[in-house]
Amino acid sequence: MVPRGPMSRAGERLIFHDVSHARQFPLEFTSRGPTGPGICDCGAVPERVVITTAGEGPEQLATWSAYPLAVDGWLCRCGKLTAPRFLEQAEATALVDAGVAHAREGRLDDAEYHFRRVTNAWWGYPLGHLNLASVYMGRERREAEGTKRHAVLVWLRDVARRHLATVVDGGSELPTAMVTDFARLLALGGDEPGALRLLDRATPELGESARKQAEQIREGRALFTLASELLQGRIRLHGMRATPLDATAREEVGRAIAWLEEALARNSNFATAWLLGKAYQTWGDLQRAIHNLEIAHHLTADGNVNGGRELVAALLDAGRARDALPVAREIAERKPNDAGLVCNLALVLLLAGDLQGARVTVARACAMDATDRINMSVRDLVEAIAAGRRPYPRTLAELERR
Repeated sequence: MVPRGPMSRAGERLIFHDVSHARQFPLEFTSRGPTGPGICDCGAVPERVVITTAGEGPEQLATWSAYPLAVDGWLCRCGKLTAPRFLEQAEATALVDAGVAHAREGRLDDAEYHFRRVTNAWWGYPLGHLNLASVYMGRERREAEGTKRHAVLVWLRDVARRHLATVVDGGSELPTAMVTDFARLLALGGDEPGALRLLDRATPELGESARKQAEQIREGRALFTLASELLQGRIRLHGMRATPLDATAREEVGRAIAWLEEALARNSNFATAWLLGKAYQTWGDLQRAIHNLEIAHHLTADGNVNGGRELVAALLDAGRARDALPVAREIAERKPNDAGLVCNLALVLLLAGDLQGARVTVARACAMDATDRINMSVRDLVEAIAAGRRPYPRTLAELERR
């Protein structure tokens, strides 16, 4: 074919500068091309090139990130371009070695460029697919430690999973260290039965690590991970204002809730119950939010007040200050030196109708930390209500003048 669109030549590379024209070529070639160029219809002998979107500069990096094309081919002087070109074993090995060196230095884009050239020229070559999967798992780790964008994580895992599956489907064995990676990717991709079958076969070799991972999958760890990613940035914590959900956000929160319900049914634990409660609160279902936050609170170890603090906030949102009062007392007693918890107790007392108790309690909080502006503002608020300068609030909305 004669390629269309803006491109340039840099050494052996024929570089496409925009994604729309780069898409003339697929990212993955699954059939082998010729080793030699042959004679073009025009009578000339084509030369070797690498058809790619990899080049210099931020704009080219963006093109590469969006469409990482790298395949060896032939270019004739008449403009005809063919791909893929089959690589001999020595060429493939040299590219794998170069890619591994880049990966060790953290240069994942350079590593991918080399590994994609191998897999596109020799689809099914295990070392190419294993290393390309490793690149995408490396990117997954970076994303998980950074912005945690669910859609990006799903895409990265899908690419890694497909390349590991290509190795297995081709009849090759995965390295022992990558068996648990593949099982994790299968579980996160929705194939828990496949992950468990893989781990069951690997148990004699991997022993306790395979058994432990299988147990975590059965307990819903993958479901919890997916839900927590989907809820990233959407959970409203104590003291934060609610943000309305658009249609897309509601659909995603709904999916997260379904995953968490399943995970909690498999294994009742604080983290899952807490996140499910917060998801329901974000969704706007306060009754289910309170139910699950009560579960989390009862599963909380001594000294941990996160479940109780969020339960109190949900109860106040629901206008149930009297129900929130014993929980607020309990968590304040768990951490008697935490002025913030004592101040929160004062607010609950106020909303429960105990003005004198609120005055005494907020004074205690201020004595514990006289520099805390929140303590001071709550004290001023309580005193203004006691002096009649402000109406007595009966709900959190009235207190916050919403």
